[in-house]
Amino acid sequence: MDPNWTERVLWAEIEPLFDAAIDTERFGYVPDLDADWRPSPGGDKSLVFHARMLWAASELVRTRGDRAAWLAAHAERAAAALLDVFRDPARGGFHWLVTADGARLENEGKHLYGQAFAIFSLANASRTGLEHADRWLTAAVESFDWLEAVAWQSDGYAEPLDVDGLVPNPPFVGALDAISTPFGMRSLNGHLHALEACAELIRAGGPDRVRDRLRVLLHLLRDRLVGHDGSVHAIYAPDWTPMPSLSSYGHDLELAFLLIDAAETLGDLDERRASWRVADRIARHATTFGFDAEHGGLFSEGPASRPALVRDKIWWAQAEAMNTLDLLVSARPDDVDPLLDADRKRLTNALEGVQRFANGHLVDYVRGGWWWATDASGEVRKHGGVKASNWKSCYHTTRCLSLVASRHGTGA
Repeated sequence: MDPNWTERVLWAEIEPLFDAAIDTERFGYVPDLDADWRPSPGGDKSLVFHARMLWAASELVRTRGDRAAWLAAHAERAAAALLDVFRDPARGGFHWLVTADGARLENEGKHLYGQAFAIFSLANASRTGLEHADRWLTAAVESFDWLEAVAWQSDGYAEPLDVDGLVPNPPFVGALDAISTPFGMRSLNGHLHALEACAELIRAGGPDRVRDRLRVLLHLLRDRLVGHDGSVHAIYAPDWTPMPSLSSYGHDLELAFLLIDAAETLGDLDERRASWRVADRIARHATTFGFDAEHGGLFSEGPASRPALVRDKIWWAQAEAMNTLDLLVSARPDDVDPLLDADRKRLTNALEGVQRFANGHLVDYVRGGWWWATDASGEVRKHGGVKASNWKSCYHTTRCLSLVASRHGTGA
């Protein structure tokens, strides 16, 4: 991939997003921005959106020093939102949603997914060397310890939590939690972000107990959840029995990257080799069944070892695919198994096709940023004009574009 392209696309999103989203009358950021980056103030604000803004600003402070002062101000603003508004000092953890003014919403609880993003972003912010770095690391460790105390259940986390950190009863039969997982079930999505948070906290200097949890999560996700064919279910019973659910190709490829990231963080050669092998298997499945050979791009979802059923193409899935496929093709260490020629050709073809599709259909070269989603052919869907929302920030794209640029000689 061309690092000049990644840098250009990176800043074409970062610059308008951060400045347009500032809430000058309240706190933090306005998450709702239309196609022209015009904000819609007054809506509820999410922990995840603010944590992602903090992570992206911090990552670029660390790796793009020429704009560090501007980015540092945004990191400080986002961190203040997390610690002064979303954090619950009385009961621990972070609220999932607050009002536009920062008030807690009645019956709005907490969730593993949100706690993981708070830990992840604060840990990365603590690596910037900014004025409050020590405070951010302390908050990340305290949040990890709170999550361990209230949510760990012998072989995984409880995911939805109430305001007191207790597992809530579902409001009705068939109810879904904040990330659309059926109550009582476990999700790949929640646990892969817990893995990600632990790895970041270790890099920030977190205690040995975080390393121990990272190893447990790595073995769970890598050795129990990935099928022999490389498929991964999205939903699991409490004992990790797979429940009927489609593979999300974007999440699967994100998992492949995070398995490698976790193993590299642990610094164990056996873990590294095992993680690269499983990542290869995941990528083989995702590119065989999720890649659109006709138009390019990565489809959304499909059954294990069967053609994709949900054929729209979402912005974040393309970013995660590019990052992981580029890693597997171009940055393979000498001490792990080499790629077979056939696999290298398939992954390279998919990487080029996903990048070409994103460039041609999802990147908005007129206004900057990325459209939310297109149909299979590349037509922007009706709701795809949103540039930001509580579920759409710059975390996936920043990680992809920054890491790819760095691997190929631009950036850090």
